[in-house]
Amino acid sequence: MQPHEKVTKLLTRVEPVEQLYDGLNGKIIKWTLENGNKSHDPSCLAYLVGSDGKVVSKCPSPYAASSFSKWLNEEITKYEKSHPRTRVPFVPPTIEDEACVEFDEAKRERKPILIYVGRESTADKKLKKQIKACRKFEKGTLSSKKAATQAKGWVLLRFDIAEKKHAEFLKQFGVEAAPALLMFAPGAEKPTDLGTKMKGASLAYHLKKATGG
Repeated sequence: MQPHEKVTKLLTRVEPVEQLYDGLNGKIIKWTLENGNKSHDPSCLAYLVGSDGKVVSKCPSPYAASSFSKWLNEEITKYEKSHPRTRVPFVPPTIEDEACVEFDEAKRERKPILIYVGRESTADKKLKKQIKACRKFEKGTLSSKKAATQAKGWVLLRFDIAEKKHAEFLKQFGVEAAPALLMFAPGAEKPTDLGTKMKGASLAYHLKKATGG
């Protein structure tokens, strides 16, 4: 496969691992045969494997960048929704025609919304600080048991400001850097910027207060 911009970007969302073919009696071919491979002499195989070591999906067509990127994007998105990285279970948004499907639906139904803005990748060394700050915030505040308990019933969306469509959507709220945390109380037109300095207990307090708890 030739270098491809979309594939390169998607690979920042996973841990890329290359396993070289080690012969018919090798460990690699044995593993692939146990996980959906039908050939004893494959030329190229690609799998998405979960953090528990179990295969999530096998790519049906790993040779063309377009089909590979489509498969990888779909499988990563499904995996992220079922395996949120933080205890507060944020999910990636669906952006269509510059609008966020989940956000608009929640607004119509007057549901409380919590938006977390992170950054997944960057080629700019200055912006790498944002990624480091995001990881710290995710491992700390957003992985609080108290906050996760209080977030039940909320629409929880995780945006990646490195994604053009995400960044464009976030401009309406004045968000231009990550991390950021915006809270919409039920029926609120404008968000409350919660900042990223609070602890998990404080986040739980704000969520409870916003819903009259």
